[in-house]
Amino acid sequence: MSKHSFVNFVKLVFHSYELVFIMSFEIQFIEISSETPMATQLKILASKVLFALSLNNFNAVFSRISSRLQELSNSSDESPDCVDIELIQHINVDLTRLIKLFTEVNHKFRALNKKGTQQILLLSLEKCIWNWMDTYPAEVCILTL
Repeated sequence: MSKHSFVNFVKLVFHSYELVFIMSFEIQFIEISSETPMATQLKILASKVLFALSLNNFNAVFSRISSRLQELSNSSDESPDCVDIELIQHINVDLTRLIKLFTEVNHKFRALNKKGTQQILLLSLEKCIWNWMDTYPAEVCILTL
């Protein structure tokens, strides 16, 4: 598939609720517990797809993460589902988006009831920061000057 074809395909896919369906589908691949070479390859590809999708559809991805943070902060569930929070580690963020993400997390972090949920969130944020540094090294350099 050519790059132009892929771009057109992505534009068609992301109308209304189709983004949520695709993200759920990709999450299923990321959650595969088997460590076979094929499962590992599927996880890598699913991560790359989510990374590409979040580039042009960040607001939809951010909205899903934000609403899930809100649900988790109000939940008393002993073992909450944190899959949507784990999306953070697979999304494409530039500095502006990273700041938006950290602002949202800052507002909701203390309300998260379970330490395990906080740990998952922090690990996902760490991976997100590394992805940002790898993807936008010029922004990192500007900040260090």
